[in-house]
Amino acid sequence: MTAQILLVLSILATASILLVLGSIPIEVTALLVLGSVALTGLVTPTEALAGFSNPAVVTVWAVFILSGGLTRTGVANLLGRYVLRVAGQREALMTVVIMTSAGVMSAFMNNVAVAALLLPVVMDIARRTDHHPSRLLLPLAYGCLLGGLTTLIGTPPNILVSDALRENGLRPFALFDYTPVGIVVMAAGIAFMALIGRHLLPRRNVADESSVENHPDLQKQYELAERMHLLRVPAGSPLIGKTLAEGKIGSLLGLHAIGILRDGHTHLAPEPAAVLWENDALLVTGRLDRMEKMAGWRRMSIDRESDPVETLLANGHAVAESCLSRGSLYAGKTLDEIDLAGRFGVEVLTIRQREQNQPGSITIAPLEPGDCLLLHGPLEKLKELKDSADLKELQILSPAELTDTYRLRENLLVLRPPDIAELSGSSLGEWGLAAGETIRPLLVVRQEGAPARARTETALHPGDRLLAVARPLDFPVLQALLALQVERQLTPDRALLESARVGLIEAVLSPRTTLAGKTLSQLHFREKFGLSVLAIWRGGRAYRSEIQDMPIRLGDIL
Repeated sequence: MTAQILLVLSILATASILLVLGSIPIEVTALLVLGSVALTGLVTPTEALAGFSNPAVVTVWAVFILSGGLTRTGVANLLGRYVLRVAGQREALMTVVIMTSAGVMSAFMNNVAVAALLLPVVMDIARRTDHHPSRLLLPLAYGCLLGGLTTLIGTPPNILVSDALRENGLRPFALFDYTPVGIVVMAAGIAFMALIGRHLLPRRNVADESSVENHPDLQKQYELAERMHLLRVPAGSPLIGKTLAEGKIGSLLGLHAIGILRDGHTHLAPEPAAVLWENDALLVTGRLDRMEKMAGWRRMSIDRESDPVETLLANGHAVAESCLSRGSLYAGKTLDEIDLAGRFGVEVLTIRQREQNQPGSITIAPLEPGDCLLLHGPLEKLKELKDSADLKELQILSPAELTDTYRLRENLLVLRPPDIAELSGSSLGEWGLAAGETIRPLLVVRQEGAPARARTETALHPGDRLLAVARPLDFPVLQALLALQVERQLTPDRALLESARVGLIEAVLSPRTTLAGKTLSQLHFREKFGLSVLAIWRGGRAYRSEIQDMPIRLGDIL
């Protein structure tokens, strides 16, 4: 045995040990072998690199590109799912279909890529059909190996053998020269596994051992069925031709659109730019209570003749601004907690110097130093508040400042109820004029007498008008949303909530997160991450309604 042979054996032994231990990546081990044979003089540097110009190497490289392309475009995934649907519930038939589909795909793709592609599909089938994964995964592996024997590009050794024939002046193998023998071997392997081999496999099911921890049924755990509904877009609706973003179903009704049912097909996780068509059915999650409580807004009309700013300042009312200093007692508290309306009889119209200045949704987020509160109420009440120690530097604003700085005309509406007898004496609550996220009743303007604060129990009479905090452009959209036809409550199944491109996952808020204390709305979660949050698990229960305004806490599960 020569020194060169010993050197080669030493390099092979070292490479084998490194491959078994896995302490360094496989590709690094391969390059170390390449460098070692060149540095030790076993081959010249030119000979060491000659393999990169070998057609066999390039062909194997091209096969990996083909596999990656079929995987990334979703073609192989769709093909695999479609073929596996015919498997049914019988284990023998499932074994045959899994091995056949894996073998056909492996004939033109890399074996490892096919196994990685079909692995989650087979696991999903095992969970649906309650079959043991251990009895389906090994047939998948054998199917990938046997299918690689049927074509020239099915497995790298076939390419290397064909290239060796070419280098020695012999006719190389064609693409399907392996097929007659490969098909027989693959058919025999499939028959053996379906009839005999599967009975030799263990019946272990890891999912059964720890089903709650490892494979929870997210749809049942979060009780999604209780908050799923179909809303049909009727003919002539103003929503037709609008996008989901323009429809504002989340901000106006507190519902979350997770799918569009159209022409018998379900389009899950629609983009905000998805356009609504006539007779579309919106698959939404959330409570329909707000639609019922706000039903009265459909019967209101905009009073174009009334100036909302003049209405706001009539009958001795005024508007003042007060900005919170760094040491303010109100910093860190919400408007509900400080209760200015109950203590001083004034209302907060909006908050300036916020990332979002939406007048209707200001009561949940904590106040911060630098926030400027726009307060409305009788002039004497505002002066009383100014004399108190709670708010500093309170300044009465002129109509011009309200228009130019706060643009109140863009955020106020004067609405007129229908002039019908049944209106007399009915309260705002009875008429379904509850406050929403982007519309909030402020004053009931009487034909005679002073205006009244708009409370749930405040009565309406014919001829009254309602001053509301709302954007004029949002009001017709709200009325169109309230006109959507509620069809039925749904029982979600995997086909309804999941598809080849859409799935359900749980994400836990980590201890080092910077998201704690912020709401999903403030984070623009859906726009930023492209994910829709259906529920938040907190304190042993699931929250599914109006979660976009819930401040996220450490330990929350989305």
